[in-house]
Amino acid sequence: MACILTFSDECSSFYVCKGGVKLTFKCPESSINKEDGIYIDSNSYCKRYFECNNGNISEYICPEGTIYNARQHRCTRSTVTRCHGLESVQCTGLPDGYYPDFSTDCKVFGLCMNGGLKTFNCPAKTLFDSQSLTCETDAKCPKLDISKCIGKSNGIHPDFDSGCRDFYLCLDGLLTHQGSCPMGKLLNPVNGNCQPYSLVSCSQTIDADCDGLPDGVYPDYDTGCSAYFICLNQKRITTAYCSGTDLFDVATGKCLPSSFVVCRDHSSFVTAPRLFDSYNCDNRLGIFP
Repeated sequence: MACILTFSDECSSFYVCKGGVKLTFKCPESSINKEDGIYIDSNSYCKRYFECNNGNISEYICPEGTIYNARQHRCTRSTVTRCHGLESVQCTGLPDGYYPDFSTDCKVFGLCMNGGLKTFNCPAKTLFDSQSLTCETDAKCPKLDISKCIGKSNGIHPDFDSGCRDFYLCLDGLLTHQGSCPMGKLLNPVNGNCQPYSLVSCSQTIDADCDGLPDGVYPDYDTGCSAYFICLNQKRITTAYCSGTDLFDVATGKCLPSSFVVCRDHSSFVTAPRLFDSYNCDNRLGIFP
């Protein structure tokens, strides 16, 4: 994975290369010439917000399970707070597809294509139908199943009940977006993109090493802890080896001299594995405390 600045716009944006896919991000707007007040980062589904005061900008992140409530001017539980409207749909990093606006009861929907967003209003007495991907008179607007993301990692997940045609995005246990691939395409569970159905295998693959484990770094017991691997979305994505006779210590997440490490199997974990805090790096570039 690489992160590359875009010099054509004076470094105000950058793109990340991941898995052969280019994801473009724009830096937050400067606080200069902005009025004092609170500005919500809708790209984080209202989890992150900024306060401008005399030209200075301060960044805040709501605690887990809460989002910023613009009416109450504080973070409230996501189960009773809605991040309103399609202003929360930012197509950067999302699959090309159709996204109904549930805050309008599906009277409005968005279309993400190549990172750009177009919004459409359905004619009177019609709603957006996720099956036909058009506005229909007999369409029903489904309720968001917010429990879908409980226990799931951050990222894009296929809806296997729909044959991978539908998908949803999870962020810190919250369902933030729900969409459908264009006609003739399915969500590829491997790369999180909508691709022609002939290229997609819609099946839940199980990785024995990472099944049921949260994202993090784990010792490879088959090597006597001389190696360690990374689990991401319950898949083993990479393996690395400690130098010399060092062994991987699960408590510190580091390779240490073998005399300091007791290599035990999964069933004897006493300390939780070292986890990734992936949310704090979403759409950000730099060093943060």
